Amino acid sequence: ATVLLYLACPMLLYVMSWRYIILLCASVGAVTAVIWKLNAFKIFDGSENVSGEKSVAVKRNALKMPAAIYIPIVLIMLGILAQGILRDGVTNWMPSYMMETFGMTEENSILTAVIPAIFSIVAFEVFGKVQQKFIKNEVLCAGSIFMLAAVSALVLYFWAGGAAVSTVLMGIIVGCMHGVNLMLISVVPKRFIKYGRVSTMSGILNAFTYVGSAVSTYGFAVLAENNGWKFTIGMWVVVAVVGTVICFATSFPWRKYYK
Repeated sequence: ATVLLYLACPMLLYVMSWRYIILLCASVGAVTAVIWKLNAFKIFDGSENVSGEKSVAVKRNALKMPAAIYIPIVLIMLGILAQGILRDGVTNWMPSYMMETFGMTEENSILTAVIPAIFSIVAFEVFGKVQQKFIKNEVLCAGSIFMLAAVSALVLYFWAGGAAVSTVLMGIIVGCMHGVNLMLISVVPKRFIKYGRVSTMSGILNAFTYVGSAVSTYGFAVLAENNGWKFTIGMWVVVAVVGTVICFATSFPWRKYYK
């Protein structure tokens, strides 16, 4: 859906203003909501009681979460915050960077955002296999992915290499952040099944992504406007390095819980 949206928007800009595109996207959301509302009961009909009974049983038999686990949880939240800052910050401001740095048209700059979307799809598959087969500690795996993003951002900082190279490097950064998202938001909550807290932790951890997104949406705009894109990309390097350090440091106490 993301790839299709980035492909469709440049073409739609030739025939309508951005306001109508937003209304078009909103109408898709509204129609989806209505369809879901009318049909959701068919999916869940008759299963609520069974699900409820299972949830009560799990809660009744769940172990109490040890106090020591809260420290790595907080550190993981900080790692997710860094992930949200980079993932949505680079994605949202990539078209502006391409226009202002390489003089691209608005339509073509939006089109370049297809590359990070494609990289993200590949990242889910690749990093998922890496975690399953090689780096089973998902927090350690997230740190390794953050490190790859830091290297890519560092290359972008010192050598953009033209529009094509910049697009690929930003695609790698965004793809890596989707890989971190997979590790810290999809895999980590599974470790709380014995505590009966999978859904709770999944929701709390996922929320920190959007805290990071909110920070980057406004923060990177201010940085780029006041200090230029070179300084802003330097901050991408800093965020990626911070994420790397946090995840590597957290991976040691997390060894007790990921198995």
